[in-house]
Amino acid sequence: MERFIIDNRNQNRSRQGNRDTSHLNKSFDDMLYGENVRTDATQRVKIGDASNRAQRNRPSGKRKSVMSRKERATVITLFSVAGALLIGIVIALITMFGGSEDNGLILNNVYVAGVNIGGLTESDAKKALLDVAEDYGQLNMTVKVLDTTITLTPAKTGAELDIEAVVKAAYDLGRSGSRSEQEKAQNASSHNLSVLPYLNLNTDYIESVVSELGQKYSTLRSDPTIQIKGDAPPAVIENYDTSIIWQTMTIFMGTAEYTLDSDQLYQQILNAYDSNIYEVVAKCSVNPPSISVLDLLEENFRAHCRVPENATCDEKGKITSEEVYGYGFDLEAIKEQVANAQYGQELTIPMTLIRPDITAEDLTGNMFKDILGSYVLTVENDSNLIANLKLVCNEFNKVWLMPNDTFSFNELIGETTRQRGYKPYSQFVGKIYTENVYGGGVSQAASALYYAVLQADLDVLERHSHSYAPTFIAPGLDADIQYGSKDLQFRNNTESPIRIVANYENGALTIQLLGLDTKDYTVEIVCKTDKIYDPVTLLQTMPENNAGGYKAGDILQTPIVGYDVTVTKVCTYKPVEEEPGTEEPTEPSGPTEPSEPTVPSEPTEPEVPGEPGVPGEPGTEEPAPNFFEVPVGQSHYDKRNEVKIEIYVPSVTPPAPIVP
Repeated sequence: MERFIIDNRNQNRSRQGNRDTSHLNKSFDDMLYGENVRTDATQRVKIGDASNRAQRNRPSGKRKSVMSRKERATVITLFSVAGALLIGIVIALITMFGGSEDNGLILNNVYVAGVNIGGLTESDAKKALLDVAEDYGQLNMTVKVLDTTITLTPAKTGAELDIEAVVKAAYDLGRSGSRSEQEKAQNASSHNLSVLPYLNLNTDYIESVVSELGQKYSTLRSDPTIQIKGDAPPAVIENYDTSIIWQTMTIFMGTAEYTLDSDQLYQQILNAYDSNIYEVVAKCSVNPPSISVLDLLEENFRAHCRVPENATCDEKGKITSEEVYGYGFDLEAIKEQVANAQYGQELTIPMTLIRPDITAEDLTGNMFKDILGSYVLTVENDSNLIANLKLVCNEFNKVWLMPNDTFSFNELIGETTRQRGYKPYSQFVGKIYTENVYGGGVSQAASALYYAVLQADLDVLERHSHSYAPTFIAPGLDADIQYGSKDLQFRNNTESPIRIVANYENGALTIQLLGLDTKDYTVEIVCKTDKIYDPVTLLQTMPENNAGGYKAGDILQTPIVGYDVTVTKVCTYKPVEEEPGTEEPTEPSGPTEPSEPTVPSEPTEPEVPGEPGVPGEPGTEEPAPNFFEVPVGQSHYDKRNEVKIEIYVPSVTPPAPIVP
């Protein structure tokens, strides 16, 4: 017993001497899992010794194993996850019960009827929506379905925007509802707030309008029909009264099949109101009838109607054919009515006798008693040219221009080919001959007609001058013709028909426009030369023995003068007769040859009225001019330089061409 105590003391002294470092020898496992460390009031045992004794004294079947490294890692992971969850819960609690301070503004990018009120206070948002509210209360909604237009007025739809309510709804975005709804609103990039709940629309009225449109555009397809009732006039009748209705034609336009979706149109209207848009175009497809009304109309016209024919006369006024009354209706006028009619509509067309535009009575009644314009052109004695001009005259004599009718030279004459009887001719223009072509020279007839048109004061629609100044008529009065590119066109701007009378005889081509002269003035054509382009002489050097056999001084190319010419119509008022109608009008004895237009030169200036006298004295006021001028246009004609031949000896270097 004493020895044990002594040994135990020695051990204690030894442990005390090593107290400061012994705990460093303990492993983490021993500290965490060491059940073998025991301490009491009277003794302390080393961990190793106590552990060994405990293991020796512990039954072999009940030994507790030490935790593995994998199990320790799992425990550490569980502790980490638990810590993270704990931190998240803390943050959520702080957010839920703390949160950020409300700034009092509407969320960003909140749109109401197309207006962005995001980021505004409620007061500013109300101001921003004032114009929109005014639109809803004043503007009409237009609904279009094909050719039908319906107007929805605010008075009938009740459209009136409740600004207070819609701004309150915008402000509540992100502030009302569940927490998830608030977060969803706060995180959204933009918001389109519908105004329909705050617009007070009379949806019953809108539905009734849409329903009517749906009924209108819900018909089934049916083909058009044409029926003619009554008896046609006999072949020979005594009374050509155009007011008598012999038959009646009824045209049923047929119906189309429509596919208008009423529910879709109703939603379109609501969407338009929601977007502050005031026009809706409905989607409606059309399946038209399988038969064309115009085709049926033309078939019935050919079967039941006839076209009137005008009476005709020759150039001397002798009746060559009587008029023929037509029957039925004006086809072009009825076509226009059909084009403007609607499906399901019926048109009632009276069928009567149709008077021709010109009757024999009209011709004998001096409908063409006045010469409105004329020109006599001297023609070169060339058989081919004369033959071409006679063909043109024959076509001219067929022309009757009714008021507002348009004349086209190319449309009337057509292409001047050999197959149509035209002869080759090389026209002489500006001291040179043009290319030898079939129908050459027809521009001379066009030029004579152009002069007559100017004198008659008709509307010229198209006219072209030649490249070089012509010799057969004064520059500025010619009309170049090239089929397909250059044409002469004019319009009958009078209230009466006009005839063209053309004739070639004894080297002269006469063109006349006959009709009723209702003008109170006469027309004189004045040509003024604005500029002259004189040609220059160029020298072309050639060897003495040249292929053409030219000698020095020979002219290789003749000169042509160029011009800029202005044409003006001087209109002089006719003297006023004191007692009109007391004298019988003198019948024209025949075509009168007009004065030949002068070559380009300075025109004679109109007489200038005398100087006015002293103001206030009777009879000293300047009289008003009795004429007025109408500009026709300008024509440009190119110049062509003269080229002469200069001979040189081949052994000598040829001189350079000399240009004065």
